[in-house]
Amino acid sequence: MNIDQIMRVNLITLSPSAPLETALKLHGEHHYESRLTYVIHYDTTLLGVITFHDLLKKLIPEELVTQFEGLDQPFEAQRHLLLHYQNIRRTPVEHLMAREFPTLAPTDSILHACALFQAREVTAIPVVDKNGLLVGEVTRRLLVRALAGRLLD
Repeated sequence: MNIDQIMRVNLITLSPSAPLETALKLHGEHHYESRLTYVIHYDTTLLGVITFHDLLKKLIPEELVTQFEGLDQPFEAQRHLLLHYQNIRRTPVEHLMAREFPTLAPTDSILHACALFQAREVTAIPVVDKNGLLVGEVTRRLLVRALAGRLLD
């Protein structure tokens, strides 16, 4: 079985200049199951990826966590969080994206995908065609479902 038979195609994609607040809005919508935010060129060439971990690090920086962790000041922490968000919400997503990441081809086997998931310890891998254009995403869950379907039939 090849990756193109199990990949997800309803992805969150943004241009490099899109603001952080747009990525957050898209992840808040329920019709997207995408695990990553994909930063693409206008022709859908994949430029980078943003993980939920990347978003959380930008939204709640370590110094805010340290400052308010264990303190009984929820309103003060919330105020600082909102002020921080106002300062970063227009940050272009290209400043958050990882430029180095594993990819799969639509014709790769699910065994190859399993090996890549194990080696890289990621939750999702973008699928790109031979020209570097984003065509889908494979997650560990999709892979396990495909394997379960084959093994339990």
